Amino acid sequence: MVEEKRIISNKVVLMAMKSLAARVNRSTGISHPSDKKATIDTFKILKKYKEHYDPIEIKSWLILKADWEPKFADDVAKIAKGILEGKSFRSTQKHASYKSNIIDLWREESEDPKRNSEDWKNIF
Repeated sequence: MVEEKRIISNKVVLMAMKSLAARVNRSTGISHPSDKKATIDTFKILKKYKEHYDPIEIKSWLILKADWEPKFADDVAKIAKGILEGKSFRSTQKHASYKSNIIDLWREESEDPKRNSEDWKNIF
């Protein structure tokens, strides 16, 4: 069986992007402080647990599969790139964006063929 060409090569990262895209208001991008914090937290978690991601893949998936405006997808990609480079990002939000075991959930979901499709409609 030949696997489809994926935009996001790491399936754990794909699950993280589906989580992020489901919680962020597509019409405003990450302009709301809680959406920006969730974005920052997402990439910090992925980096901490050594889940490789490519900001260009992230941006492409958000535009092509999650139907985001390119400017909003670019905002997310800039944060993703910055975190990879070790830059510090601050948020006015203090509460945690995710449960402490979110990486375990993303990893578990990434093994499920029904959930790990890049098709946005398969998120629900």
